[in-house]
Amino acid sequence: MHSLSTIIDFIKNNLYKHFTGVVFYVDLHETKLKVDNSFPYTICTITENDSKEVAIFYANNGRSNITEAYIKHMINSGSYIYVVKANNKIIAANCIFNGVFDLHGASRFTLINSNSHSISFGDRCSYSCYVMVDKNYRSKGIFKALCSYIIKDLINYKDYIVIITSTNNRTMMHFCDKYFYLCSIISITTSLDRLLTRKILFQSTHFSDFEIK
Repeated sequence: MHSLSTIIDFIKNNLYKHFTGVVFYVDLHETKLKVDNSFPYTICTITENDSKEVAIFYANNGRSNITEAYIKHMINSGSYIYVVKANNKIIAANCIFNGVFDLHGASRFTLINSNSHSISFGDRCSYSCYVMVDKNYRSKGIFKALCSYIIKDLINYKDYIVIITSTNNRTMMHFCDKYFYLCSIISITTSLDRLLTRKILFQSTHFSDFEIK
């Protein structure tokens, strides 16, 4: 027989989730990131034909929710998926969303005060998400090189790239703080993937530049 306090703790820990999202942005025309020509791995964008391979990579790294069908949907909706390969094997991936796209998880509540999955960015801005580096290749500068490549690839079409990380992700926080600009800090509470509370702790004037809807 479980006590009432045990049941309440279970409900709090499983039904209610707290997330403090930190929104950073990089100005593609004023970035500190530069392409490293000595980078030993191959960076490229994928096509719809590569969707299964990318889905397997994400699943092997704990993100089975990024399915083959979802990847195909992203590509057909005008988004890009960049991958890093070593010996023709994917060791890192990064999705870049453009225009109107579907976003799942806590990050969407950080961007908009709505339970909608649909996010709309202005023409000048892209959204970077689903960053993943194989655990055997971390601490090798792979994400830095990948960011540099993406910036070089998009600089003629975009002005900004936005990225969100959690305050719990110390590695990403340190990287973004070093190379990106802080845009906003937003605390949210969700239950069963529904937004309950959303509090803006900090927001710069640049937030409106990205035309997020």
